[in-house]
Amino acid sequence: MKTNLEEFILYGSLGWLRQNVPLSEVVSKIGTPPGQSLRQGANNPQVGKLLLSYFDLEVYVTNGLVSGLTLCAWSAKAKLPIEFDLSGFKDPENISVQEIKSLLNDHEIEWVKDEIMSDKDQLNIVSTNDVHFAFDSDKRLTRMGYAPDLRSIYFK
Repeated sequence: MKTNLEEFILYGSLGWLRQNVPLSEVVSKIGTPPGQSLRQGANNPQVGKLLLSYFDLEVYVTNGLVSGLTLCAWSAKAKLPIEFDLSGFKDPENISVQEIKSLLNDHEIEWVKDEIMSDKDQLNIVSTNDVHFAFDSDKRLTRMGYAPDLRSIYFK
């Protein structure tokens, strides 16, 4: 499977892999994950979700349907069951906060700083399309994910 990284940044989908895809389709197309667990914890909004770990891709499943996605890496070095088209990024391994904000602004997608998750060592922003971005202290993208169940925290 090959997909455009920009699509994930803008919309939180990886081609056919998106919200509400049945678990059975995920497994039939990219295989059984090497790891999986049930999320737990009293204050964890992901409680009760099945987490499928495909190394640098995490797929959250609720009631048998994809409910969220997280990318921990996307370059050629990443361990992923998919391949990314990284065209449009000068240095895909060092995507800056400014590149993400510009891309979102160019597509008229609003974003806000995630005050809950940000601190002096990490900046987090979230878009109105429910894509969350984490940046290190050098303002380089380190992780991104699609989490629509957290929307009400950031956008009223």
